[in-house]
Amino acid sequence: MPFTPYHCGPGMAVKAAVPRHFSICVFVLTQVAIDLERLWQLLWSERAGHRFSHTLLGASLVGLVCFLAGKPLSQWLKAGWNRMARWRELDELCVPVRTSWPAAFWGAAVGAVSHVVLDSLGQRDIEPLWPWSASNPLLLGKDPWMLVMLSEICVVLGVLGLAVFLFRATMARKARDAAEDPPE
Repeated sequence: MPFTPYHCGPGMAVKAAVPRHFSICVFVLTQVAIDLERLWQLLWSERAGHRFSHTLLGASLVGLVCFLAGKPLSQWLKAGWNRMARWRELDELCVPVRTSWPAAFWGAAVGAVSHVVLDSLGQRDIEPLWPWSASNPLLLGKDPWMLVMLSEICVVLGVLGLAVFLFRATMARKARDAAEDPPE
């Protein structure tokens, strides 16, 4: 299954649970980077399918690159977001720019492993344990309802995670505003 918002549901839930220790930017970067090989295969190969980046070994290597590149990239993206928000006079949409190395690591690690695991559950051509095994022990089988249920669980996790994250951000912003403008 190509990269879909369903891949991000578990990541958003982790972000809501441990916001300072998990980079959702690096998580998404890792998810997209893993599927770039699949996109290349679809466009240019006669033998299109899930290959190296959809193994735990390949995804770990992609995750390592995304960890190293993701920290500065996420900080650059968030700084750009903040400039745009301020230019539009939407200061309340500004986000903290700093991304810690541990947050970048966990974003990349969870992104890499969750992508391979979720895709392995429903894709027959994935060999998650390659080069040690050519089988897919995670494949759920032929029951399409299991995949539908899995997708729905991921979407619900994403919606709940986003709701918790936005609620916490709103409460923190209100607390900051109250501290800056004490009542007279």
